Amino acid sequence: MAISPLPTTLEQLGNRRFSFYPPILRVDRNEWLFQQATWSEMLVINAHSGQEVWIPRRFVGEVSRIEEPVLIVGLLKEVEYRDGTVWPHRRRVIQMPVAVGAESTITENVAAPRSRSGPAAVVQISLHSAEDTRKARTFVGAVVIGVLGVLVIAGVVGESQMRPRRAAARNVSYKELRPGDDASLVQRLLGPSISQEWHPETGQLHLAYPQLGYIVVLTGRSRDEARYSGVVPFRSNPRF
Repeated sequence: MAISPLPTTLEQLGNRRFSFYPPILRVDRNEWLFQQATWSEMLVINAHSGQEVWIPRRFVGEVSRIEEPVLIVGLLKEVEYRDGTVWPHRRRVIQMPVAVGAESTITENVAAPRSRSGPAAVVQISLHSAEDTRKARTFVGAVVIGVLGVLVIAGVVGESQMRPRRAAARNVSYKELRPGDDASLVQRLLGPSISQEWHPETGQLHLAYPQLGYIVVLTGRSRDEARYSGVVPFRSNPRF
């Protein structure tokens, strides 16, 4: 008796179109349809080019709860398309070349001893009385106490000003956003984002809110025309 594969979030989408986040590299349009699944992989087809791609199940994450204007399916790793399937994307680190003569110059500077001509300079040392020492210590102590007092007062005032802001931040939610909201309206409602990334190949603008636990995704033909599409969970290091 044949056993069907385990149910997945993609299998429950039916014929609805969706987009991946992060987008699959080396693919022009980020709009997909679910086709079929096996125990280890899922087959999706690009809604515009008809390109078929096999994606390992371990790369697929959660589906956004908001469906307008497009569903978003999260990917646990940044991947790229090669030979009909996807592979983890690895960013190469390019080592900067050393300037000609730089190493030899450093070696010469380190190896060359400093030459001395004549005897070392004599530094005059003046001996202060015990009374002068006590006065100096008293003055330094008074300055330190004054600085500490100013810091304590500034900390109390700053904390009293930040407390209502923190309370307001805990009350905001992406549920207040609407499909027609642009980036400026999103930031007026949720506050300034920690970063903004525009992906022209997929037509998506990503506003990161790690303090709120998610990334707001806007879609459009350009950065200025991008409108609210949905949210995906924020991960501090989703890449390889």
